[in-house]
Amino acid sequence: MKRPLILISALVALVLLIAACGGDTTPEPAESAAMEVVVTPTPLPAAGAREVTILAGGGEDTVLLNAFLARDITVRAGDTVTWNLGHPDEVHTVSFLSGGARIPDVIPVEGGAPTDLQLNPAVAFPTRFPGTPVESYDGTGIINSGMMSNAPGGPDAPPNNVMSVVMTTEGTYDYVCLLHPQMIGTVTVVADNAANVESQAEIDARAGAEEAALRAQIDGVRAAGAMIRSEAGPNGTTTWHVQVGPAGFDSQLELYEFLASDLTIQEGDSVVFSSAAPSIHTVTFHPGQPQPEFVIPDFSQPGPPVLKANPLGAFPVKPSGEFDGTGYWNSGIMSAVGGPGGTAFTMTFSKAGSYDYICAIHQTLGMEANITVVERTTSVVSQLNGISAQFPEGLALAANGNLLVGIAPTGEIREYTASGTSTSYAKLPAPGAGFLLDMVFDADGNLYAAMSSFDEATHGVWRVPAGGGDGELFASLPVEGFPNALVFDANGDLFVTDSIGGGVWKIDQQGEVSTWASDPLLVGTLPPGPLGFPIGANGIVFDAAQQNVYVANTDKARIVQIPVNADGTAGTAVTFVEDTVKLGGPDGMTFGADGYIYVAVVGSDAVAKISPDGEITVLAQGGPLQNPSDVQFGSGDDSGTLYVANFAVFRLLGLMPGMPNPAIFTVVN
Repeated sequence: MKRPLILISALVALVLLIAACGGDTTPEPAESAAMEVVVTPTPLPAAGAREVTILAGGGEDTVLLNAFLARDITVRAGDTVTWNLGHPDEVHTVSFLSGGARIPDVIPVEGGAPTDLQLNPAVAFPTRFPGTPVESYDGTGIINSGMMSNAPGGPDAPPNNVMSVVMTTEGTYDYVCLLHPQMIGTVTVVADNAANVESQAEIDARAGAEEAALRAQIDGVRAAGAMIRSEAGPNGTTTWHVQVGPAGFDSQLELYEFLASDLTIQEGDSVVFSSAAPSIHTVTFHPGQPQPEFVIPDFSQPGPPVLKANPLGAFPVKPSGEFDGTGYWNSGIMSAVGGPGGTAFTMTFSKAGSYDYICAIHQTLGMEANITVVERTTSVVSQLNGISAQFPEGLALAANGNLLVGIAPTGEIREYTASGTSTSYAKLPAPGAGFLLDMVFDADGNLYAAMSSFDEATHGVWRVPAGGGDGELFASLPVEGFPNALVFDANGDLFVTDSIGGGVWKIDQQGEVSTWASDPLLVGTLPPGPLGFPIGANGIVFDAAQQNVYVANTDKARIVQIPVNADGTAGTAVTFVEDTVKLGGPDGMTFGADGYIYVAVVGSDAVAKISPDGEITVLAQGGPLQNPSDVQFGSGDDSGTLYVANFAVFRLLGLMPGMPNPAIFTVVN
């Protein structure tokens, strides 16, 4: 489908061509045309009169510079100012209103229903017809270019893509684009013999600088749009937010894009599409049916056609409470400055599938996106607050069935009930340059937590008494190491992985530390990746018989099996499984009652399980999962529930795109 406004501007140009040839197509006066339109012949050029050219808009594809470039210019009386279109496919007007009220771009159809709207003829059509002299402006009346477009006006008609005005009278005059409220320019007219007026080259240089300043915002706007915002919805669902046509600081840079352009959600999730920019857009799903025309010309009456807005495009269409991949859904016209669709449009997606959607107004510029809906595999227990640095890393299950969650950057440990309510359980020292990591209970209900702070005073394993309260440093560990995951054996000895050193410490019940295992299979990538140090040995679990220890090597996508000798020493380490696709970045682990190892795959936004013979099954991936760091089964009636810490650390550190979404989830097994 041709872009609606380009088609309409071409139709406008054709109407003007017919008028110039004597056809009866003179527009009927619009409701806003009560103001006198002053059109005077061009005066003879004064000595030294010149033509100055500037741009109406700029950009390409989905990047829109909705500004006059240069915004403010100074010319001499008698000079001609000419505006050319700066974006090959966008439509603008150049309109001098002489201090009068802004002309609305859309008005009701006279005698029509409430949903009958039309493009205002006073906006669409120029005040100068082809073949008549270039207009002169003395600061009074209305001069309007009509809708300027590069689309041809007909088989032999040029496009209406240039606007020229002779500025006759000294003064400072504002002008606007009637389609983009943020586009305002100023022409200051000085005496025809004034000196030191900017040359064309100087105006071009300033226009280039203004354009560069707008383009400098592009990456920041896109990056902000990629920081996906979400929050817990009803019944364990997630509500996601998509920006519609995001804009820069003063909205003169606009991206005619949906951000994020490709979003994966789960069945039952909702998406809120929000517009905070002045340009109009729609959110339109039309699976299996043609896209409706946005503007429908009505030729039923004498004179120029009435340019009617299609109600299916202009107004919201929501055939049911949930979108199941069928039917026509539309937000209506959305804009920060108002419209039938308001500023937000919410849809709930009930069926798995891949769904394309568009802006019905700007689709041909590339304003289209996709939402992929997958079967529900996760539910929200608690949505944490990233702004308050609530990033969960380690999980531990208390004897009462509540879940203990370590908040990595702050050192706080919170206790969560199955309903998601929480209270503070303990507050350890803030870990400084590091993180509060894994946690585990001993047989007496004391909680042990790994603290990688790189500060000798706090670096090691901390113990919190049963029931919570103040913790104490139980065992100091070398600051050149990285204590990460914890597990107790049947004897009450604590085993701690060292992610930097690629080994496992053993801490007895008196807090004495020794090296239990050290092996190349546990060493991470050297030289290290973007974190600045290797992340080798990480999650650690004993099998039910206490005959083997399994250790995750995060950097190497590997699970290492270490037999436990009869005397309790470590046997020869071997690779149990290694898979960069299904197990890219294994972190925390736990054994299930079925004998499978359940793994939080921090590097791949996934949760997987590994059978006793090494077969890997991905239980959940993508969607709300962001760098899951630990997994833990519930107890009692909740024993089949697998809890997941959504750490979101790589989003926090800017190593992966998207806004961090720290949370506690459950995953369907």
